[in-house]
Formats: sequence, C-alpha cells, structure tokens
Amino acid sequence: MGQGQGLSASDSDVLFEESESQEQQYQKVISAQEMAKYQKVIKSKLSELTCFGSIPPLVLNDLLSNLFLKDSIKKYYLSSTPEGTIEYLGSLLTIYETNDKNQHNFYRNVKLNQYVTEMNERQKIPHDKILKVRLVLIQTPKDYSTLNLFDLLSPVLDNFSGLSPSQAFNLANNEENFENQPITDVQLTPAIAIGPFLLYYNSLGLVIPKRVVGEASFILSEIDPFACIYLNDETLHRLSTIVFDWNITARYSVQTNNSQHFVDSLATLFKISLVDNPTLAEYLKSVRSNGIGDCTIPFSEAFREQFKVKKTEKTFTDRNELLTFTSKLAQRKFSKESFPNEWKLFHNFERMFWSEMIQREKYYLLAHKAKEIKRSSVDNPTRHSISTSTIEENIFGDGTKLFAKLPTVHDWF
Repeated sequence: MGQGQGLSASDSDVLFEESESQEQQYQKVISAQEMAKYQKVIKSKLSELTCFGSIPPLVLNDLLSNLFLKDSIKKYYLSSTPEGTIEYLGSLLTIYETNDKNQHNFYRNVKLNQYVTEMNERQKIPHDKILKVRLVLIQTPKDYSTLNLFDLLSPVLDNFSGLSPSQAFNLANNEENFENQPITDVQLTPAIAIGPFLLYYNSLGLVIPKRVVGEASFILSEIDPFACIYLNDETLHRLSTIVFDWNITARYSVQTNNSQHFVDSLATLFKISLVDNPTLAEYLKSVRSNGIGDCTIPFSEAFREQFKVKKTEKTFTDRNELLTFTSKLAQRKFSKESFPNEWKLFHNFERMFWSEMIQREKYYLLAHKAKEIKRSSVDNPTRHSISTSTIEENIFGDGTKLFAKLPTVHDWF
C-alpha cells in the first residue's frame, strides 16, 4: 500500500496467527543464569554512561531487566492503557531523584503532570484497536554519555531533539546566548511509530520504546501513515520480542547494524513496504549505509525537470535555508499534491529544525527565570518566597502558549 493513500481496516491491518510451539516460546521463563547474562549485555552497552554510578546494583539490575523481560516491555513501554506507563514513570522518577544529586525539579513538578494528563485524556487505544503506522525521521541525543537515568530509560518522550531535557537545561544555564545559537548539523534517525508508540535503535545498541506526548505527538500527527496494525496480544508479543532480540543479541554497527536495519526488520515483521515512496527509499538507502541521516533530499528526474534543478540532491544546513528553497518552489506551483514524495521529506526536515528551536526556547526560559528569581531572593529574601516548582510551572505554562495552534486531539488512530 502506498504512503499517503487512504487506510482502512480491511486492506491494511496486520494480523497474526501463531502456532502453539511459538506461543509456548513466548511464555518461556527466563532462568536466573539467563537474567544475569542479559543484564551483563545491557550493562556493557551502557558502559560509557556515567549516570549509573550512584544506583544500587540490585535497583540497577531491576531497571535494566525491563529492557529484555517481555512482560515488562509490554507492561511499561508498550502498555495498551496508560496506567502501566504512568506507574513505571513514577517509579523511575523516584529512583532518579533518590540517587541523582543534580536532579531537576521540573521532572516531577511539571513534566510528570503534563505527561499523565495527556496520556489519560488523549491516548486511549480505540475500541477497534487499529493503530496507524508511520515512518518518521527524528533527532535523538547526540551525546549519550551525559544522559541521566531518567532521560535514558523514560518510557515517555515529548520532543525530538539532539539534546535531552537535562542536557538542554544544563546548556541553557551555562552557555551565553544558548537560545539564539544557530541550529545546524541536524542528525536524523529513522523510527517507526505505531499509534503513540515510537521504536528506534539508538547508537548504544538499545531499543527503548517511547510513548510520545507534547510537541513530539504533534509532529507525528502531521506525518502521513502508510499502514495500519491491529493491536492484539500477538502484536504486542511480536513487538516485545523484537525489542528483546535487538537489545540482547544485536550489537550496534554504523554500517551493518544501525537504526535503519532495525526499521527494516520491523517492516519485514509486519509485512510493510518501505519502497512505495521512491524519494524516501533513496534517502533510507543512504542511512542504511551511513548509520545516520542528515537533511539531504534526493531529487527525482521528474522533479529536476519540472523545477530546472541540475543537482541530484541538496543538503540543508538550517531551517532558513530550507524555507527559502521551498518558498521558491511554491512560487513555481510546488505542492504536496504535485510532488508528494519530495514534499514529505521537506516537511519532516522542517519539523525537526522546528522541534530543536522549541526545545531550546523552553529550557532557556526555564533556566533564565530560575536564575532571575534566585538573584532577587539573595537581594531580598523576604520578598521572594515563591517556590522553584511554581517558577517552573509558570515558565512551562508561558512556553505552552507557543503551541496555541496545536490540536487538542492528535491524529493517532
């Protein structure tokens, strides 16, 4: 089925039937020896991270087990109802706050409430259990070594950015003119979204499924779906199994085992074609070879002839360059209807630049206001008794006005 075409339950649902032996394999109990072996594999993949040094070994082992125990993957990361994800989110946050001296209050005071509200109000799986499937090119943290426990293992994601929330907050505190620094060198990772669930293979060699909310959910709602999946128990079994396989048996390799190879395996598992869009297929071919993508769009012969473009591709280094180019195309009658394949890549690129801008703006506002109140409190302690959590709520409240145009219900299903 072609990307962007109409979807229906009859022609694009993915259904499965399993033999008894395969079902028994899913229910296999992992022995203590296997548990220790799998935990060792996960720890080796996280060896470059510094955030686990203060975590008690038994607590750390329990956390890492959630990345390979299929029941835990289904309950916490791929829960068909928000309750399992919310439960794990609270537990993870408590562990993080207990063991990280530099923890930031905005996780609990602001973000947790936002996440829970959105998941409870707008992310119910529909009664027919039909989820739309999207392929999206996203930004992921460029530097995993400085990620904290919560950013890495969180089952929820609210922004596609090259900076995690804690990284953005620290930079906003320590770098002058952080919010106005040019956004360049955008690195893109292919990911598959199934309803609100986002799956991708990171450079640590791990698949940590995310339930998208906030700006991330808005961006996904703008990406055209290209298939549907029926979310039954068997689908969840297969998803949790592929997460297990890539976390335990696969090793990240830039050229032979990267994010695009993981997307390929998901597409094969659900019998989904990724070549219906020739422009996207050409782009993914490059990612498959290089391990990462940038904002380079390959031009079809028809596109080059129509718009008198001599080059076979063009790389965009920032959002202004992209908008200038597409504005010129629009003057020549370029549209989603006339060249849908190129339009979709242009749109995905623009959304990633926009997402980075929003991330920087939010954390600049948060860090700037916190510093302002702190300085004022030193000058006149009795005058400023407002709590840090209230400051953060006000800042994030002001920040959300930037997104007044966001839909109240995202087009997930």
